[in-house]
Order: sequence, then structure tokens, then C-alpha cells
Amino acid sequence: MRSGLSALLIPDDCGHRAVEETVADWREERASAGSALERAGADLRGLAGLARVFTMTAGAGLLRADVWRCFAWTMIAGAIAAVAMAFVNTAQSTFAASYMLLMVPGGMVVFTAFAAAFGLGLPRSRRVPGLTLCALMLITAAGLTGYIVPRANEIVRQQVFESLVDAETRWARPTHLVTGIADTTTAAEFLRKVMSGDQAGAGRRALLQRLAWTLSPVALLLLGAVLRARFSEARAWRLVQATGGVVALAVFIGAGAACIAIQDALSPPYADGAPSLPWWTAIAVSLLVTLLLSRRSPVDTANLNAEPGT
Repeated sequence: MRSGLSALLIPDDCGHRAVEETVADWREERASAGSALERAGADLRGLAGLARVFTMTAGAGLLRADVWRCFAWTMIAGAIAAVAMAFVNTAQSTFAASYMLLMVPGGMVVFTAFAAAFGLGLPRSRRVPGLTLCALMLITAAGLTGYIVPRANEIVRQQVFESLVDAETRWARPTHLVTGIADTTTAAEFLRKVMSGDQAGAGRRALLQRLAWTLSPVALLLLGAVLRARFSEARAWRLVQATGGVVALAVFIGAGAACIAIQDALSPPYADGAPSLPWWTAIAVSLLVTLLLSRRSPVDTANLNAEPGT
């Protein structure tokens, strides 16, 4: 429990002991259960105990300055890249100002995930709790994909619509667009559209896309962390960060590109029915590589806690 993927999520011995003791109690209680109902109760109590330990561990990481420094630098890098992309893509557009409003939040979803692979702002001499950073990334990505991006899309659609409608004939035309699935911000309305008969297919595709964007920062964060641990013997910490981030992005983007190539080789409607499949493929491959590297080359606690050059 003190090496591998566990070391990426829980950095201190106290947290590891809490997890080990909870798992040991769970196994003992389950072994002593005399019926299936008692075993089910032991499983529920064991899962609740693990959830409590993980929650307390993630909460303790909120008090660390390096966690917030890494989170802040990741968000800043994602925002700078998103603004740069928006300026390049809207330079020749008639509705440049409106498209900027749409593309900046959407770009932040992608570029924040990419920046998470580099571990910006992390010192080499300290272990950073991955659970805390994963929770922060999840909350941020969920807010972007679940509210900010759909809201920006709705505002842009309405602005463009209003600019195209002739003022003299406005009374004869609709003055408001119907909110689509991609523009839905409330969870209740979104789930209703996902479950409705006429929009169920499009709703499920939108839901899978939002979930993929939400989980991408976590997958890249963990993959970059395990790669930096593998390269931790290098003397230059900035080189370790750059190498780990570049390799993580190569794995993530390469897996997604390979999925797109396979989709293009298939005939419709298979290629058009799963637009989020490349993202899910990249996430799955990144997590598998993380598990493989953490098991075959466990995180060396001494190396990660050592000062640069030692």
C-alpha cells in the first residue's frame, strides 16, 4: 500500500496506515460474517470507511500551499493557452467577440487537462497528495463542462441569432432560441433530456462527452505524476517536469488519435455515433499506463522526498 498508485494518491504514512487498518478490519469482519446479508453489511461498512479515509486525506491536503500553487499554475496555463487559441481561430470571424466568449471556456477544459500532466508549481522535495489535486481538478472540470461552457454557448447562439434577424421583421420571427442539449446547465433538465425518448440518443452522447472532459484532467494528472516519479533520478527538476508532461501528452493524444483513425476507417453510422470515444480511449489508456508503471516501477518514496541532486 505504500508504493505504486497508492503513493501517488496518499503521500503520508498516516494516511496509508489508516487505509491499511480499514481494509484489514473490513476483511476480518467479512470473514466472520455468517450469512450473505452480514457479508453485504460488512462490505457497505468497509466501503463507507474507505470513503471516509479518502475524504479526510483529500481534505487535509487543502491546507498545503504547494497543492494550491500547483492548482493555480495549472489553471493559469490552461487559461493562457485557451485565450491564445481563441485569438488565432477568431481573427477572421465576423462574430469574433462572441466566439471568444465561447472558445475560451471550451479551450480551458482541454488545456487545463493538458497542463495537469506537467505538475506545474510542484517542488521536488515534497510529496503532494494526489487525492486533493484530483478532487480539485474534478470540481473545476465539472463546473466548466456542466455550467460555464453550456452557458457561454447559449449566450453566443442568442447573440448571433439576434444579429442575423432583421429589426423590421423581428415581430414575425422567433426572438428566442430553444435551449438545446449542449446548452443545458441544470442537472435536472439535462437528465430529463437524456432520458426523454426524442432526445435520448443525443443526450447520452452529450453526457458521455461531459464526463470524458471531466475525467481527462485526473487521468493526465496521475499519468504525469507516475512518469515524473519514474524520471525522478534526473538532477534537473524542470527537465523531469517537462519530460513527464510531454510523454503523458504523447500517450494521451496518441491513444485518442489512434481511436480516431480506427473510427475513420469504419463506415457510418459507426464513426458518427460515438464522438466522445477518442476521449474515453485516451483516458483508459492513460490510466492503464499509470497502473502499469506504478506496479512495475513503484514510486520510490525516498527519491520523491529527496532534495534535488541527492
